Amino acid sequence: MSVSDETEKTQPQSVESEQPAQEGPGSTEESTDVLPDTESSQTPEPQDSDVQGQEEVQIQNESEESIQTPETKIEENIESQTPEPVQKAQPKLNSQADLIVYEAREMVENIDSRINDCADILSADITLLEEAKAQLDEHSSNQTAILLEKIGFTQENDEEGARKVSMSFMSSSHVDPMKIDDLSSGKVSGFFYGLIVSFGVLGAWFYFAAKSLGVKLDTTILSNTQLQDQVLSWIGGGITGGTGSPTAGLATLTASMIIALIITLKLRVILKEKSNLVTANTIKEEAANYCTRKEACRLEMERISSHIHEMIDTLKTFGVLLDEQNAKMRRILHIEKDLHFDHLHQNSKEEITQANILLDTLSNLLKAPMANDNGSLSDESKYILAQTKIDLDKYIKRFY
Repeated sequence: MSVSDETEKTQPQSVESEQPAQEGPGSTEESTDVLPDTESSQTPEPQDSDVQGQEEVQIQNESEESIQTPETKIEENIESQTPEPVQKAQPKLNSQADLIVYEAREMVENIDSRINDCADILSADITLLEEAKAQLDEHSSNQTAILLEKIGFTQENDEEGARKVSMSFMSSSHVDPMKIDDLSSGKVSGFFYGLIVSFGVLGAWFYFAAKSLGVKLDTTILSNTQLQDQVLSWIGGGITGGTGSPTAGLATLTASMIIALIITLKLRVILKEKSNLVTANTIKEEAANYCTRKEACRLEMERISSHIHEMIDTLKTFGVLLDEQNAKMRRILHIEKDLHFDHLHQNSKEEITQANILLDTLSNLLKAPMANDNGSLSDESKYILAQTKIDLDKYIKRFY
């Protein structure tokens, strides 16, 4: 069979296969009805690897949620333990007065504590300044004075006066201490007042009973039981026209005394509450004034401490400069022998003059009173320290 015959046989089959696709509209509707099923059937099912991946991610997220740092645990514990804000009821007068007094006492104790700390710091600073002075005098300034005297240079230094300068700043913090006591509730005094009133009620009962009965009221009633029964019977019912009984009279007498005591006690407490509120406000005002004065003292002590530290730094500078000048003067004495100042070289005279100027400047600084009559930092000391620092800067600029 030839190739053309085979192709002819295959062509009808291809035509038949194409005919179902050219069918009418009915066929298309049927095909569309079938499409949803085919699409649902064609959705890919999740593979085992995807399912395992999703489970691992979910487990990882759960583990991250379950893991908490110590900080988050502490915060959660604090939040769980933090009580909800509770609205406090309006305090009574006495509790409000006690609160005001408590606040005033806290103010006073706080400022006193700060003052004590500043006083301790100031005392330590004064000790450091004295040590710096002693060290400078022993190692530097005293050697300068000896060398100047050996050279024959006349200098007028009053070191004794500098040593005698007092640094008494005690009065700067001298404010009479304030002691705040607790307020009295008035219950104790009210009880005693109540006893007085209750015995007054007892006397009034006996007075009116004796007057109604026509009995003479004197000390004999204490030993006359019959008279006592008559009085108690009148109190226990005779006052209303009945016969009465001593027992009822005694009960009436006791009840009236107790009532009088309670009423007096309550009145005393109420009046004391109102007066305590006024007293508490007065105490708080006094505490505020006290704290203001103490705060001024504290600030003054801080200024004094700052001034002392500037003094110490300045003395250290003096020590370095004086040591340098002392070395130069020893060099002058060694090389130029023990010549008098008038016979020294001109450069040597300038160095010796500079040493004397340093010593004079130091002496003026140390002689200036640091405390004034009020115990505060003196203006003279502040001025001289500022001027001394300017002079030292000028001196140091000679070398640079």
